[in-house]
Amino acid sequence: MPFSAELFDSIVENMLTVAQPELVLDIGAGAGKYGVMLSNIEKSENRKIEKVCVEADLKVINRFGLSKIYDKVIHFNAAKLIMEMPTLTGDIAIHR
Repeated sequence: MPFSAELFDSIVENMLTVAQPELVLDIGAGAGKYGVMLSNIEKSENRKIEKVCVEADLKVINRFGLSKIYDKVIHFNAAKLIMEMPTLTGDIAIHR
């Protein structure tokens, strides 16, 4: 089951707000914590952030409804990402 500690959430959210990215790539999205965080920033800042995630586990994608959180969900093994999709990029990439 995906898990992400909340210890640095406020710091990460502040960094994402200050950076003002237009496109964020979340590699290994898990439960979609950062996608939700980005959606909250979109609402508070009244601006669009394109949210793309890469998740290898189809069960995780379906269980956490990642297609409702992210603008684009890529079902793919992140270990092969650079070799197979070298043009996939963003203003900020998140990887845990």
